[in-house]
Amino acid sequence: MKHEIPADRPLMYGLLIWAAGMGISLWHVALLQALFVGYMLWLLLKCTTGSTRLAFVILPLLALIITGISGVSFYVSFLIPDILSAVVIAGILILIAYPELQISHRIALIVIVIISALTHYSNLINILSVALVFLFLFLFFRKQSFVVKRRKAFYLLLSVVFLSFFLNTLLPSFFEGEEKTPKSNYGHPFATLLESGLVHQYLTEHCDDTSLYFCKHINELPRNHGYFLWDMNSILYRDCKSLKNCRT
Repeated sequence: MKHEIPADRPLMYGLLIWAAGMGISLWHVALLQALFVGYMLWLLLKCTTGSTRLAFVILPLLALIITGISGVSFYVSFLIPDILSAVVIAGILILIAYPELQISHRIALIVIVIISALTHYSNLINILSVALVFLFLFLFFRKQSFVVKRRKAFYLLLSVVFLSFFLNTLLPSFFEGEEKTPKSNYGHPFATLLESGLVHQYLTEHCDDTSLYFCKHINELPRNHGYFLWDMNSILYRDCKSLKNCRT
């Protein structure tokens, strides 16, 4: 495995693909994502029905229904972290709604939520946004019994949010030797600016006065979002192994 932070996606999802695939098959990643989703559905059924056995009976039927009426099966088997956004939200709701959850399930849930949150920057925003919503509700209804009963669960959620953001800055240190937020989140916004023409306009107006990296390659910058990110002949991969090397 190359010790480089990817230029177009978060570090954690790359590590997840590497670990789950085990150098054998990428289908292992799809199976792991399916396992995450299935575990969340099973926990929801177990907590709502109060029966482990009944949850196991209903789960296959529910999975068939969801597969038939939605695109969940596609996103589960696709190598993108979109499906893990639902895992993050479902995990948080289970943690808050069912504070009496067994410690083993709670630990597994926390690990899955943190891993899922780290696979995409939008997931980090999601987990923070949901925590802020619960913070408002807990402050507004702090004297209500259902809030008092879930106070420890809320503190646990705050710890999960803090740990997720902390690990997001810590993980790159194993690859770059310093703690900082990975730069891969710049890839898609920059590609969008390329497609809109704003990058070319800015470089045309300012390259005479500055020494920006892309000034030397303005004619090689594609105006298509996909070509910049995914074409292996793109300047992104030819001259910049990752966006951290591009002084934009």
